[in-house]
Amino acid sequence: METNYIEINNNVTISRGEHIVLHKPKGSAIPISAIEHIEGFDSKLNKERYIKVVKTGTREIFSERSFQSKELSIFQTRVYYSHYNWGISQNTYSDDWYRYSIGDNQIKKANYLNLKRDLKKSQESMQFLKRGNEYRILELGLMAAGTLMLTGGIVKSIQNSSENSENSIPSEGTSFEAPHWTVFTGAICFPIAHFYARKRKKDYFIKALKSY
Repeated sequence: METNYIEINNNVTISRGEHIVLHKPKGSAIPISAIEHIEGFDSKLNKERYIKVVKTGTREIFSERSFQSKELSIFQTRVYYSHYNWGISQNTYSDDWYRYSIGDNQIKKANYLNLKRDLKKSQESMQFLKRGNEYRILELGLMAAGTLMLTGGIVKSIQNSSENSENSIPSEGTSFEAPHWTVFTGAICFPIAHFYARKRKKDYFIKALKSY
């Protein structure tokens, strides 16, 4: 198949599920249920492309091969998220999901446990994986700390508000400020975990795969 246009859409709406548009923008949409894989030359990008349907939980999504060597292939899915405020999309950002296959074996998620088992023959890969695991632990730690601080701060704020309402006497300023700072600190743990620790983890995991 030769085409100068491929649009991959993994986002589900009320009227349409995952689909691919070929050859031209706003062309006919091919649903994911009718596709096993698509391969061919994309004249617009001037490269061969290979797109495969993979399962994630109970859902099927498109994943495109982004790297290939004699030993393995890496598949990448870009998913877009939006924060909605009064029905208006704001702060849209993307996240990349990675999978891999070694030889002709099944496509697997590029998570720590799978990589540790499959890349153990390469010392270089294991070194990159070790660094990636450090960021994985940091990511989990930040998420856990953020959850605890948010929960604790909110509970404390509710207790303070309840006590002040009952007594009708404002407490010292620090009793209001401490829970607020706890909530604020907990809240910033999540973007640090996602946009820093998670990204660095993925970078090292991909380096581990490419060096295998």
